[in-house]
Amino acid sequence: MSRAAVDDLMAVDGISESIAKLVYNHFHEN
Repeated sequence: MSRAAVDDLMAVDGISESIAKLVYNHFHEN
């Protein structure tokens, strides 16, 4: 999941853009 792009996360049913960005940022903090 850490390699998933925001667009890929948004493509998953039930995941909004804001949640996708939160997940993306969580895995790319460093």
